[in-house]
Amino acid sequence: MRDPRTILDVRSDEVAELRERARRHLSHRLDRAADDIGHQRARAQSLSPLATLQRGYAVVQDAEGHVVTSVGPIAAKQQLSIRVVDGRINTTVSNIEEGDPDE
Repeated sequence: MRDPRTILDVRSDEVAELRERARRHLSHRLDRAADDIGHQRARAQSLSPLATLQRGYAVVQDAEGHVVTSVGPIAAKQQLSIRVVDGRINTTVSNIEEGDPDE
């Protein structure tokens, strides 16, 4: 009590320690948040239709823009558009083969 600076020095050290602890905690939280954002971004990209096209798949559409999922409604000489990863292929149907695609 004789020297009030002693109390101030002790409190100053406590404040510095608390400040450093808060800085470490905040840094850790920011690192985790950045990791979470990275994981969410990767997940969203994997669900993207473009990611499917990059794996070698294509989307076939008829002249009206409807997605073709079966050979049933397709006729010979019909115009189709095939969407691939880097553009479109416009084509005309020359032949239709029905059956199991694994054959």
